[in-house]
Amino acid sequence: MGSSAATASCESPRADVTVSIDAGEPIYDRSLSRGQPSQLRKAANSHTELARYDVTLGRTMPMITFTTWSDNKGYMIPEGWCVFIAQLQVIIGWTTRVNIASEIDQGSCLWMHVVAHEQRHVALDRQLFEKLQQITEQAVRAELSGVIDADLDFNADSAEKQLTEDAEFMIANAIADFMKVRDEEQAVIDTAEEYDRLTRACGPAAIRDLLSKSN
Repeated sequence: MGSSAATASCESPRADVTVSIDAGEPIYDRSLSRGQPSQLRKAANSHTELARYDVTLGRTMPMITFTTWSDNKGYMIPEGWCVFIAQLQVIIGWTTRVNIASEIDQGSCLWMHVVAHEQRHVALDRQLFEKLQQITEQAVRAELSGVIDADLDFNADSAEKQLTEDAEFMIANAIADFMKVRDEEQAVIDTAEEYDRLTRACGPAAIRDLLSKSN
């Protein structure tokens, strides 16, 4: 983060980091046809056995944002301003959007089973909140330790701006790393057997009727 000169002479104490998650209730969305979530999921699972399925009836995806508050400190040394983060609070906003294919009649057998399936994804996401906090905290603490969290500049405002950008970059990368873990965990639910179970529960006629509907 800081320059090599900063590493040599700009020292800072260990930052106090806290991460919290602000999650609301899932948003159920019926605006997509069966073809639209299908393409998204098929692309995501092109390397798995699920690639053979051309129809996706539901999809659960989190929308993750974050805001930060930091208490930055600084002091002057011969090389310039040494600015560091003394305290960092990260608030991660988590909104779950559950897409149910618009062709599915509300209250039907397919509706009941698809909603129940997506609710399993929602429940698993909530179980992963703690992991998201851990990954974010660990990533930020690893960077904000020792002297590397300090930015050296002859302009204090410039050094503080760079420090904030560095912290936000670290958080964004941590969330991206979490999403890889999250997708692997969620893939366990989306098995071929799960798709076949839906056909057995509601009958081939229900599936044929769904496929006959236009996008």
